[in-house]
Amino acid sequence: MHRLRRNRPFIHTLVEDERHPGMRRADAWHYLDDAIAQAEQRGIYVILDLHGAAGGRAGEKEQHDGCTGPAALWATPAYQDRTVWLWQQVAARYRDRPAVAGYSRYCPQCECPTTTTRRPN
Repeated sequence: MHRLRRNRPFIHTLVEDERHPGMRRADAWHYLDDAIAQAEQRGIYVILDLHGAAGGRAGEKEQHDGCTGPAALWATPAYQDRTVWLWQQVAARYRDRPAVAGYSRYCPQCECPTTTTRRPN
């Protein structure tokens, strides 16, 4: 592999069943598996980029995360737990895929209030 694709954006509902938090959708891996397989075929690395976490993580001025209203992720432990769960699922699935160069926890353009985040246990 010799080329780098900047990112492969996704939103949490591609993997997590919104009606059953903490459960994967039946077709959870369809989009990401396909994107990674295409990258592998072309010799391109991908960075998996979470654009939309449960509860929203962008401020009201920046609604490109698939959620509306204030960024509830930063103040709601249940949403934070769901995001930790999501990344555990993604990391377990793709840990042995050489085309996955890395993970971007959140799209960098977000208005992230770092003083309200907590570290997972």
